[in-house]
Amino acid sequence: MKKIIAKFAHIDGHWPFDKKVVLFSDDKISIGRLKECNFCFPSTDEYLSISRTHAIIIRKGDRFKIIDKSSHGTFVNGDKISDCYLNQGDIIVFSDNITKVGFNIDTIDHLNKDDNSDHSANSDHHNVNHSNNNMQNEPVKGSCKTVKANLHIQYGLQLKSWDSLPITIGRNANCDFILDHPSILDHHVRIFFNSNNYYIEDLTGSNLITINDKPVEKSALLIPESTIALSPQGPDFLFSDVGSLIGIERQKNEGLKKNEKIANPKEMVSTQQKKLSIFDKFRKKFIR
Repeated sequence: MKKIIAKFAHIDGHWPFDKKVVLFSDDKISIGRLKECNFCFPSTDEYLSISRTHAIIIRKGDRFKIIDKSSHGTFVNGDKISDCYLNQGDIIVFSDNITKVGFNIDTIDHLNKDDNSDHSANSDHHNVNHSNNNMQNEPVKGSCKTVKANLHIQYGLQLKSWDSLPITIGRNANCDFILDHPSILDHHVRIFFNSNNYYIEDLTGSNLITINDKPVEKSALLIPESTIALSPQGPDFLFSDVGSLIGIERQKNEGLKKNEKIANPKEMVSTQQKKLSIFDKFRKKFIR
């Protein structure tokens, strides 16, 4: 019986794990506040509406069935359920929007076979070599060669998975992952896999993409926990060590005081002109 991995990617709400994506290989996954639960929420105030045993997910062949056991409900794609089979990319909400996750399925053949842990939130899909950080901005050939490698992208309510790369991201309908964002071009970025590493390739021709605020020149190595901005205006993603790009909210300008607006250059010029105009009137009236 082949081993199948259930993956949960954090989308919104409270989250009890350090990683954005957690993996389980158990045939039965219990979810709740009991310490015995595989997917364990802490017994703190923000999780009080999560039942001690909130839901269970049972593997049946190659599929997973979720069964609600809670007082406040479990929702799949917006519908309150008593039980249902889960599909790739389903959105699960526990209780009243306490925690929202995306669900995906993977097989052990595509994961690191040396990892024997049941809860492999810290495992890698591949034996990825990150020892040479100087490789990060070196262009790499072979981005169009199709290879077996897992990738998961979550952005808002969108959640999609692939078991081979490369894939393209952009606004065009022909892209593998369509991003409807004003700063995204028709064919914006390509993600590919080469020599046991994930890479990102800038297709904009304008060096719009940055990794940890450093511009990507053609292509660059993706290192776990790196922040990728697809343009100066976003959107932003976090690359996790399990081959996942998770959309993250951009931090607001911390240098501004509350309710303080960023000055508009045109408004600044207009204000300066008004000040000069008032001064001219004063000078003409009182200075001879």
